[in-house]
Amino acid sequence: MFYNCYSLEELDLSTFTILSKDSAIVTTTGMLNLGTTSKILKLKTPKTVGTAIQLTAKEGLYLDNGSNDLYSGTTYTTPIAASGAYISAGVTYVRRAFFPANWSTQLYNKYSLSFSSIKSIYFTHGTDSNFTYRGNWLPNIDVWTTSSGAVNFVISGECYAPKDCSELFVSSYLQSIDFYYSENFNTSYTTNMHSMFSDLTGFATSGCSLDVSMFNTSKVTNMSYMFYGFKGAGINCSGFTTTSVTNVRYMFAECSNIKTLNLSTFRLTQISSTDNVYRMLYSCSGIKSLTSPYCPVAIDLPSTMYYYNVSLRKYARASTIPASTQGREYLLNNPDVSASFIPT
Repeated sequence: MFYNCYSLEELDLSTFTILSKDSAIVTTTGMLNLGTTSKILKLKTPKTVGTAIQLTAKEGLYLDNGSNDLYSGTTYTTPIAASGAYISAGVTYVRRAFFPANWSTQLYNKYSLSFSSIKSIYFTHGTDSNFTYRGNWLPNIDVWTTSSGAVNFVISGECYAPKDCSELFVSSYLQSIDFYYSENFNTSYTTNMHSMFSDLTGFATSGCSLDVSMFNTSKVTNMSYMFYGFKGAGINCSGFTTTSVTNVRYMFAECSNIKTLNLSTFRLTQISSTDNVYRMLYSCSGIKSLTSPYCPVAIDLPSTMYYYNVSLRKYARASTIPASTQGREYLLNNPDVSASFIPT
């Protein structure tokens, strides 16, 4: 019935009722033989399946279990990607990709791409003529590379990040990482981002910034050392939800090239001890402007800075962000003081 419909992105059969007497209709010609190149993203199965209906192509589909956790223990739900898998009635299957925590080792073992040779990482749904196809790496993830050290992970469907992302991209060689959209690297099930982007000193060479504003961090509890030693021009984490976070020690420490940092969306309501915010902004020597987060305990500023004191109606000096304040702008230089005349 849908033989070789390889361009289909969505197929809704939820109104179909397949009775047992119809077995010849669905099995003889392969009702769901969508073709070996099928990239269907969503399949809603018939409400009644009285006979076995097989997927006759490698669809790479996973059962959509709604609001349930995608994990079973430490691994993701089992796919039904194999050719010949039988579908269930009245359910939805979606195309998913799962990025592994040991990705660099897996990539090396399959394509001999050493971590030190990777300068740029992209997560996309397509590529261009600058990249060379290296092959299918994991279900729904193809690898494309350039001779200059760029790796493009081309995703079919939605790509889920590991539950534990600690030290996931730690590398002194990396000079840029681009996620683009949340569905390219879905972090909605991630709980640990400890040192996820630590020691990215190569960003100093490229001068690139890191945009992770699209990350879903609602389940993350540990952000300690997350950007420690990052040497890029800036970090955009303005979309973070931090109401589950209990540890931000050294989170931005040694990020010496960052000029501005906006943490106004941070609500660190689960922080109860200064030990868990210890040196969060330590040695961020390049910061000229900082917008503060909400935190029940005080946070040390990277240096003495100035903020506008409403009651005094002038800028005042500060070395810490007071507890339970949010969205206060701190400046390195006092705007009330004009530049001094220096004779030549």
